[in-house]
Amino acid sequence: MKKIQTYLFTLPSLLLILFSVLANDEIHTPEDDKLNWIRFMWVGDSLDNRYFDKAGINLPVRMQGIPHDFTFQFDLGADLTRTYGSSLHAYLHLYPEVQQKLDSSSGHTFLKNVDLVMDGQQFQDRDLFYMKGYGSKISLDSARSNTVKHIGTIGVDLFQNQVLIIDYPNTRLAVTQQLPTDIANKTTFVDISLDRHGRVHLPLLIQGEEKKLLFDTGASLFPLQTTPENWAIVTSQQVTDSILTSTWGKQYYMYGSTVDNIQLGNKELPTATCYKNEYLADFYKQEGIWGVTGNAYFWDHVVVIDFANKKFGIVN
Repeated sequence: MKKIQTYLFTLPSLLLILFSVLANDEIHTPEDDKLNWIRFMWVGDSLDNRYFDKAGINLPVRMQGIPHDFTFQFDLGADLTRTYGSSLHAYLHLYPEVQQKLDSSSGHTFLKNVDLVMDGQQFQDRDLFYMKGYGSKISLDSARSNTVKHIGTIGVDLFQNQVLIIDYPNTRLAVTQQLPTDIANKTTFVDISLDRHGRVHLPLLIQGEEKKLLFDTGASLFPLQTTPENWAIVTSQQVTDSILTSTWGKQYYMYGSTVDNIQLGNKELPTATCYKNEYLADFYKQEGIWGVTGNAYFWDHVVVIDFANKKFGIVN
């Protein structure tokens, strides 16, 4: 009888403790848990008999009017979100109501006013640049199947006037209007500029001098890349690595050498391999940038890009 009395006495207490713990846990739920996280997938690739497990980033995408799952490359170096005409052609045949959204009145072809969904987060009324003749051709039979197809690129236009959080270690990103306070308090920010397309120009201090670099998530293999002339100034010119790469189908080699003494604001960044890129040298000069940085330099970090207030930060 004594044991029963003890049990009856302690049960309400245990329940009270349990509810207290649950309530306390709710109060202390990190604000980042309230974000609508979008998972992403690293894409591997073999280049010149070498395999790279983080050659690019794909996002899961659904397009309004097409009941199939797709992937799009995540590429902040792309000015526009785009679909590949050769890959999408079969789906336009199967779903003619989507084909009716094609509009060439501007002189370029767009899919107009399309809703995209990524892991449940909606991006409504988007105009997607239609790249006729680009991408892998998909047959009607393959288009009818349930296999996930790669049919496009998510560009920087999708994130303008918003806050983008890229959580590289946990392979996820979030898009929000307001950065959660707990993340903001842990983030070291620097001011950035946006080019005419809204792409991020990131100021890095390299050997004491500020250099403006394009932050390009489509450039996954190279921590830093620049013109041969700039490369010769900041490196010893002793080649420590070479990679066969391509840009929109054009293949070429890039040669790397070590660079140290790099900062983002007051934050010291690790020594990096900087690659010289002859193929894009004219592009760098035309855009008024020293070079490009991308995923490879930040994939151990959580990065915040506040497009509205022109800030770039690394979460400490």
